[in-house]
Amino acid sequence: MEPTIRVVRCPCCKKPLYTLSTVTPRATQGWRFTRDSPPVQKDKDGPFMKCRQCSRRIALVKPRAAEGVPDFEVAANQKCDRILR
Repeated sequence: MEPTIRVVRCPCCKKPLYTLSTVTPRATQGWRFTRDSPPVQKDKDGPFMKCRQCSRRIALVKPRAAEGVPDFEVAANQKCDRILR
């Protein structure tokens, strides 16, 4: 049986950052943010999420266009030095 939920951890504090769930029906199958995930925000440096645990700015990137992938994913390189209020 394939998983229907994925938890993505904050690269700074290692606590859950957001959750993905599968989308149905099969014609639109893929992964999408769940309602309890933090909103994607944008600033001069691009898209990000604020971690609800450590309040750090977590940079996001748009993955290559592929069917079934979420709109954003955590950027590979995080500075972990930007704390948001």
